[in-house]
Amino acid sequence: MVKYIKPTPEFPYKITKRLNIISEPKEAYEDDEYRPEVTPYGVRKSALNGSSVERVKDLQWPDPRRMLMTKKMYKHRFSDGRLERMDKMIARANATPYVKLGKRSVDISEKESKKARWTQNDWNKRMGRINVLATPKPDYTPPPVERGEKIPLDDLMPRIEELAEPPEHRIHRRLSQESGYRDPIKVRRAALKYVISDRVKQLATPKIYQPT
Repeated sequence: MVKYIKPTPEFPYKITKRLNIISEPKEAYEDDEYRPEVTPYGVRKSALNGSSVERVKDLQWPDPRRMLMTKKMYKHRFSDGRLERMDKMIARANATPYVKLGKRSVDISEKESKKARWTQNDWNKRMGRINVLATPKPDYTPPPVERGEKIPLDDLMPRIEELAEPPEHRIHRRLSQESGYRDPIKVRRAALKYVISDRVKQLATPKIYQPT
């Protein structure tokens, strides 16, 4: 598939195939009956008499935030009539759904309020906090650490090697893993084959105590 058209001596530029198809002129109307009426400037009369849809009307308004910035920049140069027209344009742009969906609406109802100067009472109320903020911060740098005399490494190696050896820990195992463990529930096979003697039977017989 050829994506680009190779340059030619007549057109020494590399363009896409789609642009080459679009750049071809449309076929002219052979019959004057179906030819659209145009003005002397080449504009169709149907285009001049046509009406735009609501979507196009909403999109024609500029960004209200940029308009507000322009108004603030040139408020001392523009006349009052022009500033009033800009306010109306911003208000109409705020009403469009595209500005609301894009969260670009601005509030022009609030008037710019001039900041009043502080009175002597205001200064007296705030001087306490101002003095606290104006006070230089104390130096929290820690004092230098006093260290003793240096000891050569050879003198410390015996103690270091002693501390490097892992300590002996007692290994805790389960009772069943200890040597000599016997299961209290399990019965020996020899005990199952044991035959009781007469003496054991005599000792196992309960004694009967007669009341005196």
